[in-house]
Amino acid sequence: MGGKRRSWGGGGQFAPDAQIDRQDMAALLINALRLSGVDPGKDVLQPFGDAGQLSTYAVVPVAMAVKVGVVSGDDKRLLHPKDPASRADAAAMIDKALQIPPDQLQAWQTRTIQQLQAVPEQVKLSLGQTQKIVALALRQDGEAVLVSVNWQVEGNIGTIQGGELQAKQAGTGTVIGTLTTADGRTLTTKIPVTVDASVPVQVELAVTPSLSLVPGGQAHIQVTLRDPAGQLVPGEVDLNVSVSDPSKGHLDTTKAVVTGGIGDLGTFTAGSQYGPVQVRADIATQGWKGSGQVTLNVVKVQNPVNGKGIWGTWVEWGTSGYDPDRIVQTSKQAGAKYIYLIVRNQPGEGTIRPESKAMLDAIVPRAHAAGIPVIGVVYLVDDPALDSSRMLTAAKYTTQTGERVDGLAADIEESPTSESISGTMIPVRQALGPDYPIIAVTYPPHISTAWQRSATYPWSTFGQYFTMISIMDYWHYEDRAYTADEVRNEIYNEAKAAATLTGRPVEVIGQAYRMNTASGKPFATVPTGEEVTAAMQAAKDAGASAFSLYRWDTATPEELSAFHNFSW
Repeated sequence: MGGKRRSWGGGGQFAPDAQIDRQDMAALLINALRLSGVDPGKDVLQPFGDAGQLSTYAVVPVAMAVKVGVVSGDDKRLLHPKDPASRADAAAMIDKALQIPPDQLQAWQTRTIQQLQAVPEQVKLSLGQTQKIVALALRQDGEAVLVSVNWQVEGNIGTIQGGELQAKQAGTGTVIGTLTTADGRTLTTKIPVTVDASVPVQVELAVTPSLSLVPGGQAHIQVTLRDPAGQLVPGEVDLNVSVSDPSKGHLDTTKAVVTGGIGDLGTFTAGSQYGPVQVRADIATQGWKGSGQVTLNVVKVQNPVNGKGIWGTWVEWGTSGYDPDRIVQTSKQAGAKYIYLIVRNQPGEGTIRPESKAMLDAIVPRAHAAGIPVIGVVYLVDDPALDSSRMLTAAKYTTQTGERVDGLAADIEESPTSESISGTMIPVRQALGPDYPIIAVTYPPHISTAWQRSATYPWSTFGQYFTMISIMDYWHYEDRAYTADEVRNEIYNEAKAAATLTGRPVEVIGQAYRMNTASGKPFATVPTGEEVTAAMQAAKDAGASAFSLYRWDTATPEELSAFHNFSW
């Protein structure tokens, strides 16, 4: 109010319903106009016959209200300071307050200003850049008020207009703001300015196929460089490239040369640790300045082998009349939630045969578009170095659309030992991470089955390295009819045993093909639809996580119908 504080209702109460007198109404408006503390002089009140009735705290604010025209008195030159303010009084005072010219109001406000302060306090720009600058007036009460000042630039670094500084020449200088108060004082504020000779460049990074990667997954990173006008930067520009956390991934390059504003930064391979990781590019060429970054996320892989799946290879589907669209479409229609593809490696090499590459290029993107993950199957030959190489080659193979398989399956059918499994899987796990889905495809546990496996089979070692154990439980190993109970007992017992021996989730691979006799002659009998249903129900009852049919191309219509109709 310009005087000491007072309680409007008296007695320490606000009294919101009490009337307000005219002197208090004037004091409130002067405070709202940020004119409290401004003394227009005692002579202002001399013409008013009842000025002596003003309360002590109200003398200065009422005088200021008279000075700026908010209060004028009546035709008898009386203020009536302690009369209640009517609605008409309040409306008239507010209207007059709103009519005060802004320049006049600011001139009066400046009388209480002690100093100027510029925002920002210092400026660093590159050639062509601009910076908005404002001035704040600090009043006696410590409050900051935005004011208009006269700006000028000292030093040949640029120009300022309307409070916007534009850098035009490299070097150092000062922006000076000046304000003359209504009482004749001159206040100034100074801002040191540095203009860099480098031209600012917008560095934009783009990632394909995805910002989210599983351990071992890869993404290609492209960069675009644009000048302040939005045009591609001409010529060659050198970039330094870095990764924020090497445990979460690495780039195959630390430097890049971009020609014509568009170029490649290389390939990022996700590491074994989860979470966000930043790839950053900084311009290293003289005359240009800028940096950019993109955040990728290394995520845990969810095991895609869940529910119902199918098996197939290029050879088994046939190289003639091969229709990948039909394969994916019929798989989806049958309710398959994942697809196994047997990837054929070159003999004795960690490379993939051309026909398998063509199969992956055809099936993987179509399956992904249909929402079906793909598992790459690699046959192990009990040679740890070769088997590791083959598995990693299959996991890292990238289709022409930039996609990969969603997990691996190791087909273990010879005579594995704990040493051979560990020797194969340790480097694979180091490369792909502890949670990358890798399925052990192997024989059922019981020696009573046709496989006659030894009791020393390394089941516990499987449990150390594999996400899931998938048992090839082909029950139709005699050329005869099987009852549903026979199938149920076989599948249930084997699935239970596999889970107990390994401590891992279990998948049952059911039979949908015709076995051969010892002489190579095909069986006359094949599993019926009733047998397939019994096998699937037994696997589910035993707690198995998934059931797949081997093979899709040899399944009979009856078997396919049973697979389709079973709910998992």
